[in-house]
Amino acid sequence: MRVGTRLRWDSISKISESSTVKSLSIWFVVMPIVAAVLSAPAIQPLVDGIELPFTWGVLYLAALCFFLGSLIYAWRCPAIIREFRSWQDFSEREGSYERLIPLIAEALSDVSANQRVATLSRLHRGKVIEFRDENRGLYSTDAISEMIADADKMALALRSGSVISGPLVDAYSSVREATQRARPVARWSVSALQTIGSMFILIVLAQSCWAVMRVYVS
Repeated sequence: MRVGTRLRWDSISKISESSTVKSLSIWFVVMPIVAAVLSAPAIQPLVDGIELPFTWGVLYLAALCFFLGSLIYAWRCPAIIREFRSWQDFSEREGSYERLIPLIAEALSDVSANQRVATLSRLHRGKVIEFRDENRGLYSTDAISEMIADADKMALALRSGSVISGPLVDAYSSVREATQRARPVARWSVSALQTIGSMFILIVLAQSCWAVMRVYVS
């Protein structure tokens, strides 16, 4: 398997939605406020002589990386992954074809035309989604292929479509899988920022451990 195929939005989402990353993102905003308070003339005498075991600048760079990564994640991660952890989550909160339509349209508008046609054609052949015209008659296979090859026509086709409750999970799962590698620039940007941020955190931990060791050694 090529390295480029391993990075999935699901993996990025697990990290981005973790409480640790969310806390670090908040620290990007909080740390300048804390620094300003500690620098105030009234507070300065109270903190003189206190030495932290790590460098504030390194921790701030880590918070900056996770903050930027969270912004890109919130902006570019497909809603079907960002808003719902799994089919069970979607089913409990929404669970309708009408709610699934905009998620499918958004997810498949950012994949290649070939992948979009392959995904929706597979759903149609499996009788998961039925595309119908204005008279509620079923479209031919050729007409469907022509429609779903274009992102705008696909959105219209989805709104005129229908799906029975049984295979709704199949429609959700297929589209979620198809969108795992959509928006590659955003995917790799978030992953890179999270990796760099983690490296800065490791530096902070190393500085803290070294400070503790120096105390015991001395």
